[in-house]
Amino acid sequence: MVSGLLGIVALVYNYKDKEAGRLTGVGRIVLGVLCFSLFLSVSIKVVEQQSESSKARIASEKSLIVSRNIERLLSVVHSKTIELELYLSLQVVVFSIVTLLYPIDNCHKHQEYS
Repeated sequence: MVSGLLGIVALVYNYKDKEAGRLTGVGRIVLGVLCFSLFLSVSIKVVEQQSESSKARIASEKSLIVSRNIERLLSVVHSKTIELELYLSLQVVVFSIVTLLYPIDNCHKHQEYS
């Protein structure tokens, strides 16, 4: 927008005195406005980049927290699964040992005598 306005001013006024080769008063004002516009544009760009950088950092930290929580949950689930498998395996082993020591037919015979 500033560039467009300065372009219109350039059509109406001369920025440079042709005889002396120096900037006119209007030329100095236009040059000042251009420098200020450049400074303002660079400042805005730096602020935007810092803002985007901080947002990306915050998102990364949140993602890390979520992934750690998921990892903890999965480790708990995994450990409980191992415990359940071990418990079931022990139950099968105990049942097998009891069955070997006391066959089912003998269990019925002992019940008949009771």
